[in-house]
Amino acid sequence: MAIQRVWPADLGGDGGHLAVEIMDGDDPTEFSIVFGVSYSDSGLMIRLAHERAHVSDQLVERIAGTFARVIKYMIQTPHEPLVHLSKHSSLPAGSQDLLRQWNAAPPATAAYSNVVSAFRAMARSQGSAPAVCSWDGDLTYSELDRLSNRLAYKLRVKHGIRSQSVVAFCCIKVTSVVVIMLAVWKAGGAFLAFDINHPPERRTTIVREAEVSLILVNALERVATMQSCFPGGAVDLVDLTALERFTQDDANVLDELSSFTIDPHHAGYLVYTSGSTGRPKGIVLEHKGIATTAQEIPRIMGITSQSRILQLSNLSFDFGLLDIILALYSGGCVCMPSDAEASGDMAGAIRRTGANYVECTPTYATLFSPKDIPSVRTIVLGGRDRKDTQVKIRGQRIEMGEIEYHLNRQTKGDIKWFVDIFLEGAGQENSLAAFCQVSSKDAAILPASELGDNVLSVMPKAAEAAAAALRQVLPTYMVPKALIPLRKFPVIGPMKTDPKALRAMASGLSASDKLPYRLNGRQQDVGGLAQPNATSGGELTDLEFGPQDDFFVLGGNSIRTMRLVTALGKSRHRLGVVDVFKHPTLAEMALKISQLAGGRKGGVSQKSASLQAHDFPHLGILAKTRTWFELSNMEGVSLATDLQAPMLAIENLPDCGTMVATVTLELFAGPEKKSVDLTRMREACEQIIRHHGILRTVLIQNKQSLLQVTLRNPPVKQIHVLSTGETSQHRVSVSSNMLDILPHFELHSDDSRVFCTRLKLTIHHAHYDAVSLGHPLSDLKNAYAGTTIATRHPSFHEWSSDVAKPDGVAEGRVFWRKLLNGSEPFNNFMVLYLQSKPLLTDRVFHLGTPS
Repeated sequence: MAIQRVWPADLGGDGGHLAVEIMDGDDPTEFSIVFGVSYSDSGLMIRLAHERAHVSDQLVERIAGTFARVIKYMIQTPHEPLVHLSKHSSLPAGSQDLLRQWNAAPPATAAYSNVVSAFRAMARSQGSAPAVCSWDGDLTYSELDRLSNRLAYKLRVKHGIRSQSVVAFCCIKVTSVVVIMLAVWKAGGAFLAFDINHPPERRTTIVREAEVSLILVNALERVATMQSCFPGGAVDLVDLTALERFTQDDANVLDELSSFTIDPHHAGYLVYTSGSTGRPKGIVLEHKGIATTAQEIPRIMGITSQSRILQLSNLSFDFGLLDIILALYSGGCVCMPSDAEASGDMAGAIRRTGANYVECTPTYATLFSPKDIPSVRTIVLGGRDRKDTQVKIRGQRIEMGEIEYHLNRQTKGDIKWFVDIFLEGAGQENSLAAFCQVSSKDAAILPASELGDNVLSVMPKAAEAAAAALRQVLPTYMVPKALIPLRKFPVIGPMKTDPKALRAMASGLSASDKLPYRLNGRQQDVGGLAQPNATSGGELTDLEFGPQDDFFVLGGNSIRTMRLVTALGKSRHRLGVVDVFKHPTLAEMALKISQLAGGRKGGVSQKSASLQAHDFPHLGILAKTRTWFELSNMEGVSLATDLQAPMLAIENLPDCGTMVATVTLELFAGPEKKSVDLTRMREACEQIIRHHGILRTVLIQNKQSLLQVTLRNPPVKQIHVLSTGETSQHRVSVSSNMLDILPHFELHSDDSRVFCTRLKLTIHHAHYDAVSLGHPLSDLKNAYAGTTIATRHPSFHEWSSDVAKPDGVAEGRVFWRKLLNGSEPFNNFMVLYLQSKPLLTDRVFHLGTPS
């Protein structure tokens, strides 16, 4: 929720000098519902916006209605508490039903207990069940209970640990770690895990701030290291062999441990983060919070007594402790790999321990192949180090996960991919690089480069082919500039790819270093067509590029594009900005220039829609508040036809039907009526949207004219997958949101979400007519079958631009006047058109110059 004061433009009165200047801003955060509250001396305005993909219009209307009732009640009864609102204002029936539905099940209640009690119950009921399976040994629940009791007794009697004493530990991951955690709790203390790799200053600061009473280690070499951080304090080595030979009677041990209670409000463990200032900041988790989490999460995530949870995370992270806690609370088994397994053979660790439950990052999950980990039944993904994988390059928001998806799809899992940005050139501009971790076979035979043993000098053919294939499925600006093959990705700990290391590697490469890793090759001979521009490209745009180099991959942007087009115009070579975006290599630009010089073909000029911002100032204004409306995201701009504008106006007239058509197709593959694959059909729809610009076209009022603008990447979802019985909340309509008019596909799947049973295309009449509608449907069939999609000329943009030219309009008038000479005048064409119902099947005749 954003609340702001609306100030008058002039704050200084008649003679003052203080004024308010409106400044533009861009907020990249995304929320499902956004409340904007503006208030002034004269009134209050609340603006509510929502994402239809996550929140329905109906729910938002109810939320808005509730706000209205609350505000009205506050104004009318300023001295009455809001709790009395329900007595004075009843909710609509639908809202009452919704509240009853939400409150039908009681909410989860806090568990006023502790994990120790739950573990002791498990030890009694399933003492022989496996509790820990580690590379150094195994423990059953009974064994773990007995050893942790003995260590807890030692902590209390020898070291004086009492309720809420803080006991730190810095351990290698072996069986004794779990014994230490339980023992500290059984002794009444709270534990704090340290990472041996953290700087000594950080460890010393945390020890002092947390008022640590004791530090435990399970490796002799760590005693001195931790003692240096705890001068004057006790550091004790935990040895399970010594605990096995413990001489104290177990009955005495139990008496000592039952002499006190663990209060739910007592501290359970501490976690330290760096904090925004860089100074370690501690968070204390109480036993009741830990127990509540351990009680609720297993039910949600499917953890049971049969779960064998792979322990991957660093123990100093809260999640590293949580998977151990959840396993012990639920009666499951903690599976601990060795450091060597964690960094090089995790699949082997899974097979050795029989782990069936894995929690890891998405990047780490790509290291697994299902056939190598047959015991795994559940993988929980999380922990990516950024909110999303979107970056902005040359005015375009790019989802790097989409690039990685297509690369992985091409190489079928044999090569691991990571796409990220790096800074390049004197201007330190963002560029894209694709890093690939080659297969173990290629890593063994491919030579290293001069940049180090981990960077290979030769790209595997499969990786090069996958990168080249990106041009067929992604816009040019989403194709990485460089492909860098590595034997291994640098990682943070055993799990996460280290993006900072990759960025630093790419940013540190010189132009000559990057040359072998450029994705686009070079071709010197382009039939002489590029010669007028071959020497001027670098001079005009401060870039060096050859005939087959991609202008945008090399760093081209909107400014450089305008500079190139303007300079070429001065040299009597005509090239539109749109042509540069559509044909980004120098050879392709040269071919486009040649076509322009040839004039009209087949009755339609090959001149592209000339996208010039100064021709349409309103577009520049819109781009200030809509990043997706920037010049680089416009594929084409032209005037709407004389029939498109009335089609939009009809939506607001009473009793005139609708201009939106829904085409429903029951889907079968082949004469034998096989089921249609959902994934292939979705990819085919994506291909159709990319192929047909009209499906990405919005219509915008510009003074007295209506413009149609084709977007390279509309910022809305146009393909929706629905399960059985599910209905879509997305509607095609004419509204204040210009994106609502975009067509969309609905793919209805069966319960398995493997097959697609029905396809619905919802589209406005301004985007199709009876003839053109068959084109995308025919192409959809070919795209699904994997055959070539037809390229039809002219496109609708080319045709409408040609019709709108003065000479085309003049020729059209001469033709129609001659044809209709002597006919009876009729001035009510649109009235007749409106009365022709249903409008969904009307054929729209475009009145242009016939070929």
